[in-house]
Amino acid sequence: MLVSLSENRRDLLFIALLLISVPLVAGLAVAIRPVRVRVGRDFRPNLVSAGGETTELLILENLGAQRLSGALWRETGPMGMTPMPRDLPLPTLAGLGGAWGRRGVGDAFGEGPDAAARTVRLECPLSPHARGRYEYGPVVLGQSDPFGLVTARWAVGGRRELVVTPRITPSPAGDSRACSAAEKPSNGSGCSIRTRTS
Repeated sequence: MLVSLSENRRDLLFIALLLISVPLVAGLAVAIRPVRVRVGRDFRPNLVSAGGETTELLILENLGAQRLSGALWRETGPMGMTPMPRDLPLPTLAGLGGAWGRRGVGDAFGEGPDAAARTVRLECPLSPHARGRYEYGPVVLGQSDPFGLVTARWAVGGRRELVVTPRITPSPAGDSRACSAAEKPSNGSGCSIRTRTS
């Protein structure tokens, strides 16, 4: 840029200004369009034994006036216990648009005009391998500018705890020595005991 000023080269000055302004405009485009998303999270089942399987259900609803497209999403959780090694594309969600004034902030998911177009349901299979209490959330959303130069990330939604119990191992059939009289089932086939293997 200094060379173009000292040698009166307007073409080089134009290219230099263009190269400087494109990233600034891209960053500004992402900064002025923050996402407004509400997140609902549930586990089915919400109590699972170590080594068992559960499904995390996420419901994302766009609360912004503009539609949300081209965004990426990723669930956060305990190290090694989330099945998401990378960001995944989020389906396009319609915005509130003209419905903004007719909708209350406290409305439940799926209410109001065009609710289906603003809401997406995501499912993540989980298989925790050790007992304990694990917090999942928040969801991280990423949005890039049209040129792909700048990416902004937002953490949306709260956290939810998943309780993982120890494995339940049945005792051998007919072995009543491991059961107290109160624990013996009526069918006489043995009882289930909790082991603390993990």
